[in-house]
Amino acid sequence: MDFIKYIYDKYLITFQRRALNKELPQIISDHSRGKLLDIGSLNQPYKKYANYTKYEILDIEDNKEVDYCEDIHTTSLKDEQFDTIILTEVLEHLYDPKLALKQIHRIMKPKAYLVGSVPVFYSIHGNEHYDYYRYTYFGLIELLKEFEDIHIIPLGNRFTVIMDLLATKNIIFRILIQIFKIIPFKNNRFSRAPSGYIFYCLKK
Repeated sequence: MDFIKYIYDKYLITFQRRALNKELPQIISDHSRGKLLDIGSLNQPYKKYANYTKYEILDIEDNKEVDYCEDIHTTSLKDEQFDTIILTEVLEHLYDPKLALKQIHRIMKPKAYLVGSVPVFYSIHGNEHYDYYRYTYFGLIELLKEFEDIHIIPLGNRFTVIMDLLATKNIIFRILIQIFKIIPFKNNRFSRAPSGYIFYCLKK
């Protein structure tokens, strides 16, 4: 099963992941600096694009890569110590996102960057017992209201959403998605049916 998951994640990626991989590297490169905390990302897919003096990881799963094995909701990290926080594809797995973002806000330095992403029209994933929420544009605006200079970028469209949903447990559709890679992928900045969003903002 681990091998099959590796093949899926490495070679049979969804449109949602393809869009993230296209958009996030530049956004992270432009909006990262100093001491950086990556929350809930054991494989650190975007580390190579970040600018940082120190790169640390917080996750509830213990691993040799993890610097802080704890829950962001109840973190004991000290106030105002990070210049950048990365929160990609994690917010939907947090049972109390308002509390989690309050803690994130607390540990960020003034004018620190927060860069993240969330799915919208996307299947239940990861550990399904911890996949709690999906967020709209205005849901994110509400959650991020303690921040400033908020940017929210929709990913995908109705076609990519349908293909990703069909491909969830069907390898044929996963393969079809890879065939569609030959078609230039242009992200729709005005989609009303996105597969997900990227967001970035500053602490006030």
